[in-house]
Amino acid sequence: MGSLSVLLFLVFSLLGRFLFPFGDEPDFSIRAPRVLEGEHPWWSPFNILSNFFTSLNVDSNCVIDSSPFSLVAHIDVATCSESLEQIFTRWLLMLIIASPLLFIAVFRFNIVKNKEKKIENDYKQRAIALSILFPGAIYYLGVLAEEQFTLMLSLLIFVFWQKKILILGIMACIMSIDLGNSIVILFFVLSAWVYEYILKQYSFKIVFILMSIQLLFCYFIGFRILEYVAVFDLVANKSESISSSLSTGKLVEKYPVILRPVITYMTFVFSTASQVKVPILYVIYGLGAVFLSYRIYKRRNSLKNTSASYVLWSLVSLVTILSFVFLFPTYSNAKYYVFMIPFFIQSFLLVSYFKNIICLIFTTNIILYVHLLAYRV
Repeated sequence: MGSLSVLLFLVFSLLGRFLFPFGDEPDFSIRAPRVLEGEHPWWSPFNILSNFFTSLNVDSNCVIDSSPFSLVAHIDVATCSESLEQIFTRWLLMLIIASPLLFIAVFRFNIVKNKEKKIENDYKQRAIALSILFPGAIYYLGVLAEEQFTLMLSLLIFVFWQKKILILGIMACIMSIDLGNSIVILFFVLSAWVYEYILKQYSFKIVFILMSIQLLFCYFIGFRILEYVAVFDLVANKSESISSSLSTGKLVEKYPVILRPVITYMTFVFSTASQVKVPILYVIYGLGAVFLSYRIYKRRNSLKNTSASYVLWSLVSLVTILSFVFLFPTYSNAKYYVFMIPFFIQSFLLVSYFKNIICLIFTTNIILYVHLLAYRV
C-alpha cells in the first residue's frame, strides 16, 4: 500500500511541476528569492543543497485570468511554464525534502511487541501514505519556499505524536526557520494535549462544550486579540506585522469572517494564490468528509480509547483551523494547516478502507490535472 502511494506521489508531483502555474504560490515573489539568497540554518536542506538550485529562475510574470468567484481559469502557457531543467530540479528538491515521509509511507515501523501499538502504527503509516497524495499536500510540498521544509517537519509531528520530547525538538526546529507556521503548530499541539487530558478526566460532551466556547470566543473577539498577545515577546513582532497589514490594507474587507472558512477550505483542497481552482473537488471532498464524519458519529458509542483519540485529534485540528481563521485574516490560507491532513485521514480510516480513500484521492488528482491542462488550452 505504501509503495503504491509513493509511486503515485512521484507521478502526481511531477505532473504538478509541469501543470502548476509558475510562481502562482503564496508570497512567491518574497519567499522564493529567500530560498536562493537568504541565510538558512546549517542543518536546513536549503543550506546543504544550496549549490544544487542556484540557477533556478524566480522571476515569474505568469498571466492568469481568474477571480475569487470564477469557476474556471485561463493560464497563459508562455508566461506560466518553466524550463525542463527547472521542472526536474524543483521536483528532485521536493523529493529530497519529502524523503522522510516517503520512507515512512513504504517501510513499516512496527518494531513494538504491543498489539495495540502495532495497530496504531499501521494507522499512522496509512494516514501518511494517503496524506502525501492529497492535492493540497502535493501543491504545498512543491512550493519554492522554506514552508516546503516546514511542512515536512510538521507532518513528522503526526508520526511521532506519542514522543512529546521529540515533538518539542521538532517544534524548536520549525520555530527557528518559520515563526508564522510555528505559531499555528504550537497552538495545535498544546490544544491537543489539553483536550486529551480533559477527555481522560471527563467526557466528549465536556470537550464539545469547551470547543464551542473556544470558537465563539475567537469569532467575536476577532483580530482585536492582537492587542493582547503583543505583550508576549515570542509573538510580538508577528503581531505587529499582522496589525500593520490590517491597518494599511483591506484584508478585513477582502476576507470577511463569514467567508474565511470557505477560502481556507478551498486552499486546503487546492487553490493557488491567483485563485486557480477546481470547484468539483470541493464538492467531492466536502461530501466525502460529511459522509465519513456521519459514520464516525454513528459509531461513537463503540469507539475504544485509541479510536476516540483519533476523533479527538481531528476535532482539535478543525477547531484550531477555525480559531485562527476567525482571529486573523492573514491566516486564511490553508498553507498553515496542511500538516493536519493525516489527523483527519486517521479518523476517517476508522470507518473506511485504505483502498477506498486512495481511490478517491487518485480520482480527484486526475480531475485536478485534467482541469489544469484544460486551463492552458
